[in-house]
Amino acid sequence: MKAWSSLGLRRLAVLVLATALVVAPGAAGAQTAGLVTSDLTGDLEPEALAAGVTGEGVVVSNVSYTGAETAAGTFSGGDGIIGFGSGLVLSSGDIADVAGPNTDDSTSTSHGTAGDADLDALASADGMPRATEDAAVLEFDFVPDRDQVFFDYVFASEEYDEFVD
Repeated sequence: MKAWSSLGLRRLAVLVLATALVVAPGAAGAQTAGLVTSDLTGDLEPEALAAGVTGEGVVVSNVSYTGAETAAGTFSGGDGIIGFGSGLVLSSGDIADVAGPNTDDSTSTSHGTAGDADLDALASADGMPRATEDAAVLEFDFVPDRDQVFFDYVFASEEYDEFVD
């Protein structure tokens, strides 16, 4: 998201799951272990995700989404699971898999889509070329009616246990 540090708005709920970001209000959709998700394969549009992140009193423009339609959407039912009730999910996999707990070593989705050039450069900072895959990127500009920006987020990974020592 553009210019988070230089602009302000009301407190945001953001959930970052396995290369994911969650920020918009939840809607009916796939349900797993209490979380209900809705991805971009239905009527949900990227503009609604951006509007759900920013809240009242904020003008949103130049919304763009890059990634698989099943890698972005909304969730609800997260109070007892992640600490806040609803938000937006951006994932390198399928958002229907974000609920956990991690009980299956083979839960994974490869979309076969491109990664992110900025993350590729960061991962390759030691001179060893590395590439990311399956990026889910929601970008937008916003103009708030306040002078501070706050957001809550959770980073989680369904595949973390399978890929660490």
